[in-house]
Parts: sequence; structure tokens; C-alpha cells
Amino acid sequence: MSNRIYTIASATLLFLSVSLFSQTQTGDQLLHPEVQRYTDLLELSDEQTDALQAVYIETATRGKEIDTEMKEARLSQRDKLQNATPSEKEQYRTDMNELS
Repeated sequence: MSNRIYTIASATLLFLSVSLFSQTQTGDQLLHPEVQRYTDLLELSDEQTDALQAVYIETATRGKEIDTEMKEARLSQRDKLQNATPSEKEQYRTDMNELS
């Protein structure tokens, strides 16, 4: 029984070490194409490339969050309009026309 546990633990550690090694060897391939283009164009150092990649990831993540918030707001507004009385709908149209 202890031999099986030892074998499983050894195989797991070997797998993890190979995975980590392969990730460090392919670090350049993990860059987004836009980041890679700017890295090549501006001849950025590794630290600058990492910083640019971090900014790109943060911006993309925030963009997805904003898209989700906008979709939820649209659905909420649509439901609100569908359940509104005619006078509330007219008031909404008036408010929208004033904003335009």
C-alpha cells in the first residue's frame, strides 16, 4: 500500500515539474498577439513586456465586467419598461428625449 502511495506521489510530482518547466519554456508564446506586436515593435525588455501583458489582462477583464453590467442594465430596463404603466412609459420617453 505504501508503495502505491509513493508511486502516485512521485508520478504527480514528476507531472507537475514537467508542466511547470514547459510553461517557462513557452512563456513568449503565451503573450497576446497585440502585446507580442508591441514587444517586437518597441523592443521591450522582459519586465516591460510583463507589465504590458498585465495591463492588457486587466483591461480585458474590466471590459468583460463592463459588458456584463451593461447587459444586465439593459435587461433590467427592458423589464422595467414592459411592466410600466402608460404614464410611466411616456415619462421615460420624455426623459430620454431631454437627454438627446
